[in-house]
Amino acid sequence: MIKEVLCDIEGTLVTGNGKIHPYDFKLNKFSLNKVMKNKRVGVITGRELSGYEESALERYLQFGLNGVVIGENGAVILDNGWMFDDVYSEYQNLENHIMKIGGLYNVENVKETFRTNGFLERMKFDDRKKHMVTLYMKDFPFIGFSDLTLYNKAKEMLPNLEVTYSSASIDVSTKGTNKGNAVLHYAKMKGLKLNEIAVFGDSKNDESMFDVVLKNGGLGFFVGKNEEMGDWVRRFVGGYSDKGGLLATRKYLNQLDNLEEFSKYRQFMRDNY
Repeated sequence: MIKEVLCDIEGTLVTGNGKIHPYDFKLNKFSLNKVMKNKRVGVITGRELSGYEESALERYLQFGLNGVVIGENGAVILDNGWMFDDVYSEYQNLENHIMKIGGLYNVENVKETFRTNGFLERMKFDDRKKHMVTLYMKDFPFIGFSDLTLYNKAKEMLPNLEVTYSSASIDVSTKGTNKGNAVLHYAKMKGLKLNEIAVFGDSKNDESMFDVVLKNGGLGFFVGKNEEMGDWVRRFVGGYSDKGGLLATRKYLNQLDNLEEFSKYRQFMRDNY
């Protein structure tokens, strides 16, 4: 039985540029509340944990979630123990509940590599990130990230680092700092089986968590436009794909219990026929 749901933010719970229409927000919150009647729901995102209006924690609070907050593509975990602190709303004692499990130690060196290779002609750094390097297109949030030429060049420049991308940005961290390893760490920490987890995402930086969860019998819902990744997700009995972004997320949340049962049926058919 699914006990834990982990959702990406950009392109999954909100649009790729981090915004959401009040109508969509209300509908998404209704769907999330329905799931939270018998499950924990948290976020797993490239965003920094806290410190600005659209941080991971702020989005978590806006949607009224009840699970974990995993930020900076798996570098840091904030379990919901902080919610029981009387002064959590002022972020006092928040650091006591943050667990760092990865992240860059040579941020300035990585930034210099991007500068010397001309990336800042078209992109800009997100200087709020503490444990990774993130680059947005210069016109972000009006333009998201979709230029795979830039992504491939970044991977070629930094072969010993974890380089990935989302609908908003290119992200760089230490090798092994990714959402998949964060899910593994969190599951072990909470005594969860991987087949008790469902994940939602829309981009390349979600691939590692889909890999970890789907290969171990959990559920994965890909709501992005990358057809190759969508086809790969659907190969698994617990994998579902729809290019609809927020609408697809809402659809899958509303059908989560039914899709869990359907996945069991698919597994039975594969095992016996």
